[in-house]
Amino acid sequence: MVKAPAVVIKLDSITGLQTARILSGYGIPVIGIAADPSHFCSRTNCCEEILAGSTSEDALLGTLSDIARRHGVCVLFPCSDESVRVISRNRESLRERFRFVLPDEEVIDLFMNKANFYKFARDKGFTVPPTCFSARREDLGEIAGKLRPPYIVKPTVKTKKWTERFQKKVLKLGSIEELRGVYDDCLDAAGSSKSGFASRGEF
Repeated sequence: MVKAPAVVIKLDSITGLQTARILSGYGIPVIGIAADPSHFCSRTNCCEEILAGSTSEDALLGTLSDIARRHGVCVLFPCSDESVRVISRNRESLRERFRFVLPDEEVIDLFMNKANFYKFARDKGFTVPPTCFSARREDLGEIAGKLRPPYIVKPTVKTKKWTERFQKKVLKLGSIEELRGVYDDCLDAAGSSKSGFASRGEF
């Protein structure tokens, strides 16, 4: 029996590479899609085929269409927030040619939007670090008064601009002065979403 190929979206990530290794270990043929085929995670022999292309925008749909045309029904493994968003937005049209499991859009938004998840966690009584969601420089006074360093800074919703600018998911800043120094860059990189500022180790 020929096994349906698994399509690992965002192979150029630790999550993507590990997913490809696990699937390959079970004898499942793997097709990897990588935004950066030169990334060290893309240099794996676990995939029968590695395709270069967007994993975060609707251009991904063209790559998937080509895979379906050549291989028939495939199983999708989106390995980044952005690829999950693309699959979720287009879930109805993709269901005809692919197999995947995703929660409802409302659940995805809950887990990917840090402001929404913070409110959910607090409402359910989970212990979470004090957090400020900031959209203007005037908020720095409140942050300095409510939170103690180090500050863990990340956008409410992950953006491509943030990743490109900082090359990391979060910033760890040791003082309010450090935060002031990068504040404007954080707001700009966060785009339409607000930046989230969380203290670490204080509950």
